[in-house]
Parts: sequence; C-alpha cells; structure tokens
Amino acid sequence: MKDEWIVIEVKIKGEFVDLVSAILAEHGCSGTVVEECKLDTFIVPDDALNLLADYNLKAYFDAVTDPLSFISE
Repeated sequence: MKDEWIVIEVKIKGEFVDLVSAILAEHGCSGTVVEECKLDTFIVPDDALNLLADYNLKAYFDAVTDPLSFISE
C-alpha cells in the first residue's frame, strides 16, 4: 500500500457523481470518496445521493516521482 497520494477535490452535483468518478478512473484514479457525512448514533444514514445537491468528490491518484513522465509529445 502506498503512503503518498495526490488528492483532487471537486464540487459537483449529485447527478454527476458516477459519471465524474468513471472519467477519473479512466485517467488513473485509484479511488474516490463522496463527501464524508457525519453519522448520528440514532439515525441510519440514507445511501442515496440527492441529485440536485452539491457534493465534494475526492479523487486519489498515486504520487508521482517524475511529473514530466506524464507529458506526451
């Protein structure tokens, strides 16, 4: 498991979370997290996203030792 990551955070509407996650995965994203919600001891959280609400999506990429290696000619 790697100890260093590059994290990109974007704010998007709920209806685009799956689409943006898929696009990021196609570009080498190792994983995504949709806005961590605070849990209440007595209320079970709803798994569904509100399609009209804004969410923070965090995308994790492996840290790069040579950024120039990603530049194509």
